[in-house]
Amino acid sequence: MELGKKVSFDNHWWVIYKLIILVSIIVFTVAQAYYYFVFINQERYYNRTEAKRYECKQDVQNLMVQYNSVASNFDQTKPEDQQMLYNYAVSLGIIDASGNPLDIKDLIKKCLAGQL
Repeated sequence: MELGKKVSFDNHWWVIYKLIILVSIIVFTVAQAYYYFVFINQERYYNRTEAKRYECKQDVQNLMVQYNSVASNFDQTKPEDQQMLYNYAVSLGIIDASGNPLDIKDLIKKCLAGQL
């Protein structure tokens, strides 16, 4: 190649090859940035949420065990013992004020909201 002579782009395959390489590098860079800044953060949030849900499930099961161990010590045929157990269950949050037991899923939702 002589000095001062313009380079010709007559070989369009070479230009297409360079464009494909350039686009591939850009796509790879964007994919890496998405992975590090978006996907990993979403994965961390999901893992934290699932860990909290597991802890709440364990807490709810512990509440049930605690209630059952207390209830086994009372004579449930006596009205005063029934009233004490009812008040205890309401204070634990495992039944609502009308006396209906809450579902495990509802208790877990309450725990996740910090109300249990």
